[in-house]
Amino acid sequence: MKAFRNRLTVDSLIHYVAVPASFLTPILILYSIDPNSFGTSFAGRSPYIIFLWLFLLELIVSQPIPRSGILNRKRLLASLALMTIPTLYAIGLVFFDLGRIVTEIGKALGVPYDTFGNWFIDVAWPISFEHIVFALSFTAIMFIVYRVNGVKKLAIPLFFFWATTFFSILNTFAPYGAVWILQALVPLTARSTASVLELMGYQTFLAPLMDSRGAGTLLVVANGGSSFPVAIYWPSAGIHSLFIYSITILLFIKDASFTRLQKTACFVIGAIGTFAANVARIVTICIVGLSVGASAAQLLHDYYGEVFFISWMIIYVSAIAFGPRFKKWVYYRLGRDKDKTKSILAD
Repeated sequence: MKAFRNRLTVDSLIHYVAVPASFLTPILILYSIDPNSFGTSFAGRSPYIIFLWLFLLELIVSQPIPRSGILNRKRLLASLALMTIPTLYAIGLVFFDLGRIVTEIGKALGVPYDTFGNWFIDVAWPISFEHIVFALSFTAIMFIVYRVNGVKKLAIPLFFFWATTFFSILNTFAPYGAVWILQALVPLTARSTASVLELMGYQTFLAPLMDSRGAGTLLVVANGGSSFPVAIYWPSAGIHSLFIYSITILLFIKDASFTRLQKTACFVIGAIGTFAANVARIVTICIVGLSVGASAAQLLHDYYGEVFFISWMIIYVSAIAFGPRFKKWVYYRLGRDKDKTKSILAD
């Protein structure tokens, strides 16, 4: 019995400490050398933060630990070996010349830096490759430690990571308006942004945009003799965030104890909120560009734009996950005062 308890303690350390630490350690290493990279999404590392938050949330709520609770020797050694890969990769970037090798791989694979600029081979591709390494490592770790049934419960953070990896790669190899099907919602987003700006007293002008980067929408906002143009393509319109939100929320509510109507309401409200967050981001960029200047608007676009979507996702998913529990707790605490509880329920 004592040996079983000791082994169970080892398993608990793996499940609740070692696995989260294997995700957190490379993130901290990368943040220590380049904190600005965590302010961007496509060519940045901000998705790591929301992935870690989703993983910890599911670890607490869904309890994906296998019922057997015992990792055999082979699984234990394999999981520990896999957990070192993301950290070793981060160390390779910091202390060794791993970045140069990754760049050469990108050139061999045909990253279109000759057409769109060196930024795509120097910045976008290394981040995309890093996403691939981390996504593969994290997925393998979860399959070995939590097994198939546990991974099903962790589908949301895994899907989020793979979805952001996919869009990061897509933006590296086919940026701007190169993928026409992703441009479908761009005119609606641009028109909604223009409507909000007009309600705020600004003048706007919209026109189709076609240049060497592909198809998009040109939005010009003006006020008091000054104007600021914004070229909107699918990454800027937040098409990726709508896609990520849709699948993430469907996975999140599919096993929830909600009625079909409640699940539909959760999805629709969240979709509207996600679309509104994207519009608010572009509106803010336009106002900053018009009031402060293009460099400030570019800074907001590159480093802080995704804060709108990430903040909305965290708040909305947390409300769905913990809202009913908080409501029950409030009712329980107020239950001692039956008249007060009835009054609140009536309201």
